[in-house]
Amino acid sequence: MNRTKIDWADYTWNPVTGCRHGCPYCYAEKQSRRFSGDVRLNISSAQRWRDTDLFVLDKPMDAPNGRHIAFPYGFHPTLHRYRLDTLKQFKTGVNVFVCSMADLFGAWVPDEWIQMVMDACAKFPQNNYLFLTKNPVRYGQLEAKGFLPHGPNYWYGTTITRMAERDRLQALQDLPGGTRRFVSIEPILEPIFLCLMPDTGTIPLVDWIIVGPETGNRKGRVKPNRDEIITIVEEAQRNKVPIFLKSKLAPIMGDLIQEFPQELQVHRHTKHPLRDGRCSFCKREMPKKAMMALLAREKRGAAAYAIGYACPDC
Repeated sequence: MNRTKIDWADYTWNPVTGCRHGCPYCYAEKQSRRFSGDVRLNISSAQRWRDTDLFVLDKPMDAPNGRHIAFPYGFHPTLHRYRLDTLKQFKTGVNVFVCSMADLFGAWVPDEWIQMVMDACAKFPQNNYLFLTKNPVRYGQLEAKGFLPHGPNYWYGTTITRMAERDRLQALQDLPGGTRRFVSIEPILEPIFLCLMPDTGTIPLVDWIIVGPETGNRKGRVKPNRDEIITIVEEAQRNKVPIFLKSKLAPIMGDLIQEFPQELQVHRHTKHPLRDGRCSFCKREMPKKAMMALLAREKRGAAAYAIGYACPDC
């Protein structure tokens, strides 16, 4: 569990890593290669999932220097079973981006892995869980099998990068009424018109829109222009859908609109702000990401959990 630099979430949680989509612009694959060690050597002694090309880790793998290897099998799909209980470190609610280093709903991911992740989420209902996939039809398949959780703290999203992928929104629309849906347009590879309002009905297809550019220095990297982004913003505003422009768009857009749905701003039970925290010393309020978390352990060797926050001045 890591506090994340991703603008729209508080933490990332990666009990499953790896992907087979093969996107040339994928930041997660680059990151996994950087922190993988000797993948061929690691795989030679790997535990496989039922004789497949999927891997399982019941405990962290250590490098010769004693440090944990974050992605010992590179970007091969891996279940890190030991990470399933790390959500318990949060006593108050946070917004968790689940499997930022994977596509949890990729066609290659076993139902059992997804069930393990959902069972772990269900144990800690104080958090909001945000899922993102390029294969949203899997949501419907899991719904038909009866184990896609629904509730105000489960958010199901899909990624689109060009108009040919817009039909992924239909898979979100097919989910039961009341499901929280969102779309991430990242990276923007061409002009996109979402057509947020369905032909029949008055409810937009999604409850939230996130927009971001391609990052990194890939040869052929696509840089969106201002007009393309404004088109998406104007459509969101016409349909009263919150829109979040990621900070990487600042050089193109200048001032950024960074809106959150109400459910992701305020804890649904305590009504305390989720995005902001109060300094335990001077009582000043500011975004949690600008503060230092104060951690405690129930006993030596146990997982740490946050008990408060301290502002930079304190």
